[in-house]
Amino acid sequence: MRLPVLFLFIVCLCTSVQAQTFPYRATVCEPEAFVRSGPGRDFYPTDKLRNGDTVEVYKHTVDGWCAIRPPLGSFSYVPARNVQMTQNDLGMIVGNSVPVYIGSRLSPDRSQMRISLTAGKIVEVLELPTEGLDAMVKISPPSGEFRWIHGKSLSPNLTGVTEEPAPPDRTLPGTIPVSDSPVLSSEDLPGGANSMEEASVKPGTFAYFVNQLDADLSYIISNGDSAQWKTEGLLMRANRLMNYAKTTQEKERLEHVRQKIIEADNVRQNRQQFQKILSTASEDGITPLSAGSDQASRPNVNYSGVSEFPAPFSTEPGRWDYSGILVKVQRQRYAHLSLPPYAIVNEDGILRCYVTPAPNMDLSPYVKKRVSLAGDRNYMRDQRAFNLNAKIIVNAW
Repeated sequence: MRLPVLFLFIVCLCTSVQAQTFPYRATVCEPEAFVRSGPGRDFYPTDKLRNGDTVEVYKHTVDGWCAIRPPLGSFSYVPARNVQMTQNDLGMIVGNSVPVYIGSRLSPDRSQMRISLTAGKIVEVLELPTEGLDAMVKISPPSGEFRWIHGKSLSPNLTGVTEEPAPPDRTLPGTIPVSDSPVLSSEDLPGGANSMEEASVKPGTFAYFVNQLDADLSYIISNGDSAQWKTEGLLMRANRLMNYAKTTQEKERLEHVRQKIIEADNVRQNRQQFQKILSTASEDGITPLSAGSDQASRPNVNYSGVSEFPAPFSTEPGRWDYSGILVKVQRQRYAHLSLPPYAIVNEDGILRCYVTPAPNMDLSPYVKKRVSLAGDRNYMRDQRAFNLNAKIIVNAW
């Protein structure tokens, strides 16, 4: 009779583990237990918990790692250029797919990234950044970001794993280690230092995959409509590759490519947004997304594949040519401003100049089309923008 009873006990235990719902509370049962930035001993520690400390567990991995709510005092980092302070200690995320880097109280490392934030997300700012292009803002861990501790250090241990596994080999599957790549000097290369990176990269290495990612991005932005760029998959590949970066140089190289992907993704989303606005615009017209001087109105994008209109061109004294998409300015909302009836905007819907047609000049057939208009211009001080007194339609397409 003992065998059926033992079998029944095992079945009940398995059923209990399978029925476990998240989150649940557990207690640290070891004198000290490291909390890490990822599910494995090869991820840098972020904190240290002691016997009796409680945690909230949100999920398990197959090898026994538990995702927990960041302990009290935890923090993360986001690029300072992507945070706009709002009020008190709150900041708003500016830009899409903004990376969140996990901070540590035990290590200066902050390279691990598990989640990204979308535009408009509000974060609690713990410490303002120092100056610099790579400045980071210290924030409270945002929702959805976890820390990791092994189940063997917790009571109850509902993972079913009692031994912490050894760190896995994080060499990319089916590849040779990056350290096996030959070390060359610029004198060894026929093309000099510029050819060093390409010559030292072997297929299957970390550098090879980063270069392939960069090449795929270049191909995407040089082909087709920018509103249709397939950047989501590239961003996912970049985020996965970040877990395999071992050196500072590898992390910096990958992050450089990743930021290029994010910028391209921002361009794609802006173009899609404006195309939707343009296609659904009523007879009342639309509102240009921004206004300013010639230089301030142009997006700061350096991709050769982006369709961008040239700067205003003066062919002769007093004559200016503006190219862009002609739109009708919404009149009812801004009637009190006495704005001109038309405007030329770029591919993102950002104002390049207002347009006042010459007498007997009908621009209505060219609304929502790409045009090039010529005439003289004047500066509108209240609107901080130029107005083109259009006299000639140079081109329409």
